[in-house]
Amino acid sequence: MNEISTYQFFLLYQTKTNIKLIDVRENYEFDQYHIEGSQNIPLQLLLDKHHLFVNSLNNYYLICHNGAKSRIATIFLANQGIQATSIVGGISRWPGRLVKTAKYKSY
Repeated sequence: MNEISTYQFFLLYQTKTNIKLIDVRENYEFDQYHIEGSQNIPLQLLLDKHHLFVNSLNNYYLICHNGAKSRIATIFLANQGIQATSIVGGISRWPGRLVKTAKYKSY
């Protein structure tokens, strides 16, 4: 299984523009804060319907709160022939700016 530390991914994120970042936390968690440019696909939805969201032509980075869910998703996608990398430490260790969905901006 491919893994990358949160800090290593942060450095990569700053230098590349076309990164496929999937946040596997629940929708309400994503709405509270997330990394700009990430796509929210909750873990269970990804496991049930991965064929709607990913393909074998891209490399995907997966993140969650601390790394446990992204690890499950990465192993699952790798078993489907999808290039995936889990971000160890998760969004809780993200050194950069996080954004909120509009409905949470006033809190």
